[in-house]
Amino acid sequence: MRDYSSMLGGSERWNTGSRKKDPQLKCNFFEWAEPQYTERAREVIEDLKLKLSYKCDEILSLSDDLSIADKENMLLKEQLSVAERKNKETMEVLSKETELGKRKKLSNLFAMACFVIWFLYICN
Repeated sequence: MRDYSSMLGGSERWNTGSRKKDPQLKCNFFEWAEPQYTERAREVIEDLKLKLSYKCDEILSLSDDLSIADKENMLLKEQLSVAERKNKETMEVLSKETELGKRKKLSNLFAMACFVIWFLYICN
């Protein structure tokens, strides 16, 4: 952003007396223009403040409940990961056992086929 104060005579021109005035001196020229609140308006404001404080307390209570639920959720996630790891290990063991079972069946079938061939060879 371009500074135009130098073209207009410097910043002192626009801020002539603020540095020279005594800060203790106050101007009493302005008066508050709004009327006082009515009694009913004060009651409504107090009711709203009370409701706001109740809502703040409720939010704090809910945030405490939420933090407890987050901790429980994290604990459940940890338990789930442990259970998934155990499940994976069990599936690996079962797949190895299944692989061994298939090999054993194939070896038994091969042995039976060899026996049948040997028996047929002897009988001929």
